Amino acid sequence: MELRSPPQKPEKSSKQKTSLNISLFGLVMVTLLAILALQLSNYVAGVESGNALRHVAAQLKSAGITDESAKLYEQYLTHNTNKPDYSATAFSLAENYVDQGQFEKALSWLYRAERHAKPTLKNKIAQKIVYCLVRLGKVQAANNALSTRTSISAEQKKRDENDKLVAKIGPEEIYRSDIEEAMSALPPGMAKQFDSREKKQLFLQQMIADALLAQKARKLQMHKQPEYTHKLEQLGKQILVNEYMDKEILKNISPKDIDLQNHYAANQEKFKLKDAEEPLPFEKVKAQVERDYKQLALSTTIQEMLAQEVASKGVELFMEALND
Repeated sequence: MELRSPPQKPEKSSKQKTSLNISLFGLVMVTLLAILALQLSNYVAGVESGNALRHVAAQLKSAGITDESAKLYEQYLTHNTNKPDYSATAFSLAENYVDQGQFEKALSWLYRAERHAKPTLKNKIAQKIVYCLVRLGKVQAANNALSTRTSISAEQKKRDENDKLVAKIGPEEIYRSDIEEAMSALPPGMAKQFDSREKKQLFLQQMIADALLAQKARKLQMHKQPEYTHKLEQLGKQILVNEYMDKEILKNISPKDIDLQNHYAANQEKFKLKDAEEPLPFEKVKAQVERDYKQLALSTTIQEMLAQEVASKGVELFMEALND
């Protein structure tokens, strides 16, 4: 019997091996790309879902439905602790709880929001923290929060090195120049009442009382109420008017001596004492004459300027509305 060797498989050519390797590599790449596409799809869906959640929460908050809004905000924040908008969203949630009167929950989210908040938001958060503490009756804690969060206080103005500090009310300071400035704003007759040391001390005590009451009002955020904003706007408008008149009109009214003498001669009745037949001598009332002259010139200048402004700005008047 003749023995034969077992049949041998024909060896693959190098071309066939290369083709097989390419096929395997392609299969692996397709699988990886499919996995990546699935993960990316899940990530995008998660982002869109999170954004939608936050958007709906904001809509509910705007509509005054704070309970549901708070639930959605908390759901969003629980799964998005590292998002850039975490602080802003946590602050919105805290505002919801403030509106509901749940000040402890509000504080919890305010403290979390404060950790990574930007400076502009940090100041708003600090104000809300103080407000919540006051509402909870934690007055000492509110004072500590107010003093440690210096951005709540107004920026300190530059002072002369010789200006002396006369009082401190928490984070607020009163300097001698502040007293002088406040007294200069008083009518001349009233300012004379505080010319002695004892009277100035009384004036300082009043300033301290005003500062303490203002701090309490600010902690309760009364300065954000519409009534306060409107009054402040009206007061600010009047201050601007006075500043404009002083710095743009009055400073340009510089009467010569002859102008004052003519004004004195034309308005002698203004410079007579009661029951006197003759006016006081010009030199004796020169300062009064100058004030009266400037006041009249100011009034005339303003009337002329307003006439021009009204014509150019197209001002419309509806006088009949005053009769309703």
